[in-house]
Order: sequence, then structure tokens, then C-alpha cells
Amino acid sequence: MIQTTCTKQHILKLITSASVISLAAMNCSAATTEHYESGLLSNDELQHYLGVSFGHASVDNDSFAGDYSVNSLDLRYGVDIPSYYMGVESRLGWGSKDWLGDRRFEMKSYFSLYAKPQISIGPLSVYGLLGGSIAKLTEDRVVCGINNLGQEICRAVRNSSRELGFSYGIGTEVEIGQIGINLEYTEVLDTTSYDISRPAIGITFNLDI
Repeated sequence: MIQTTCTKQHILKLITSASVISLAAMNCSAATTEHYESGLLSNDELQHYLGVSFGHASVDNDSFAGDYSVNSLDLRYGVDIPSYYMGVESRLGWGSKDWLGDRRFEMKSYFSLYAKPQISIGPLSVYGLLGGSIAKLTEDRVVCGINNLGQEICRAVRNSSRELGFSYGIGTEVEIGQIGINLEYTEVLDTTSYDISRPAIGITFNLDI
């Protein structure tokens, strides 16, 4: 049995979130182009990077008591514009499985897009994340019953969903040469059905060498 929890309200929230990010990105892009044309912004001020992070996510399902606990890994690509205290970052991630009673949860994959306001003091920076995520989630549960012969029969029932919702977080990073090491806390997904929170540690690699 497959249930889809992508309601109009969720889609509207994601569209609103994506619109905010797009406007911020367009404003940054327009300002960057203008400053390039006037010679006020050098290529050194645009910082492209790749990254990877590992976290341990807590998953709250509002339909029953108890939280799942899963490991997760994501890949990142972003562009920082320190002179504007802003950046844009995208993430693609995967999660593990967890059992809770007769239920099994899996965070199969997720994609996030963020606006990234930030401030730096020397090699140390503090940043925020504001955007949205889409996640593919599955829940399996065991259902048992008695057949006509009086025997107990159990079967697995799967509920799959694609969840759309807001995502936000805060983190700090220290730069060591071309490498950055970061610690952060994010709400990977915040919807009426699921609340997925995730502390994580990660590493980024500056591509502008």
C-alpha cells in the first residue's frame, strides 16, 4: 500500500521556499554581474566548493509515539560570496534504516536547497541555512491476523511517501588551507507528518585553487 503525503499545502510551502531562494540567488547573481562589469568584484571573491557530511538523524513521525534514529550521509555543492555575507548550497543525501517495535523506517534519499547567510572572522565562519527539502521515505510494519484455519498469519505492509517541506539550520566552519571542517544542526525536513533533525560533522574542499 502506497500513500502520498504531498498535499497542496506542502507543495505551496516548497514553492514559497524555493521562490525565496531563487530571488536571493537572482539578486546575488545580478549584483555579482554588475560588480564584475564595474571591476569591483574579483574572481577570488566567489568560492566554489564540494563537501560531504555524516550525521545521526532523529525522525519524529506524528502518527505514533517514538522516534526513529538513522545515520545519514550527504554530498554538497555550493558557492559562497563572502563580500555579500551570502551563499547558495545544494545537497543530496541518503539515510539508513531503523526498527521501532514492529515498524521499520528508511530515509531512502533527500535533496535540499538552501540560501546560506554567513559571517566570517579570520578562518572561522558561522552560517545559517534556510530553504526546503524533498525526501523519499518508507515505513514497513508487520500486520498479523487469524485465518480461517485459526492460524496466525503475518505480513509486511509498506507505506511510501515523498515529503516536501521547509528546512533550516545553523553551523560553524573553520578553514585550514583549502579544506573546511564544519559542525552543524539542521532540520532536514519539517512537515505535518515528519520532523527530521540532524546534527552532523562535515568537510568541504575549495575548488578555486
